[in-house]
Amino acid sequence: MELTVQKLPDGTREKTVRLITRLDAAGQMVACKPGPSNPKEIKLAKVACEQAKAMPVEITMDENGNPIPLVRGLSILFKAAE
Repeated sequence: MELTVQKLPDGTREKTVRLITRLDAAGQMVACKPGPSNPKEIKLAKVACEQAKAMPVEITMDENGNPIPLVRGLSILFKAAE
């Protein structure tokens, strides 16, 4: 996912925030936190998590066709507006 913002906190033009998300069997995001590579980017991670919750998610099924919960990593690219 790519998000355009007015400016980034550290003045850079682009920043990638990695998230770790947990989805329930219905595909709803029940947990979202910054990945281990960027724990200092809490504000950006909060914005990224809110946006990620709005993304459509494909429900994952097991071999018997039953929906299953899962943990998924996401990368969100923030770009400063020009």
